[in-house]
Amino acid sequence: MHRITNDKAFREAIDALDPRQARLLAGRLAETVLPLSSDRRLNSIARVASDPDATAEDLRNAWKAGKAISIELSARCGAEGEWSDQADYFVARAATAAVTPAEASKPGGPAWQAAMNARMAQTCEQLDASDTQIGEVRERQYRILAEFLNQEGTSHHE
Repeated sequence: MHRITNDKAFREAIDALDPRQARLLAGRLAETVLPLSSDRRLNSIARVASDPDATAEDLRNAWKAGKAISIELSARCGAEGEWSDQADYFVARAATAAVTPAEASKPGGPAWQAAMNARMAQTCEQLDASDTQIGEVRERQYRILAEFLNQEGTSHHE
């Protein structure tokens, strides 16, 4: 049984995933923050990322759509923007990271980027609500990764 209890183990386990596994995990991580966004277009992007049978064309179209949505939402995040606007933007980035081709991904790859953007979305939402339970986001991501690894039958252990 896999157990992930810190960011070092989390990162190492993500780094050991093949690109398909990284995408599927990234999709799951993005799905956890979809309720924080009012933009329902992001649901279809996360759904494509989480689909084990998604075609290269499905992924490419979802990536293009996600990039466009991210740019649109970033415009709402100006100096006068609300924390919830920031959360929307980071949800879009998490969903987009999940369908980003590995060669176009930012450092750490799609799953790491989805995880970090999901954390940022949660942080923004919690700041808006004056909630200080940021650690719960990390812990939930660790559990999601451990469950994913158990389902995939990989051999990473902390």
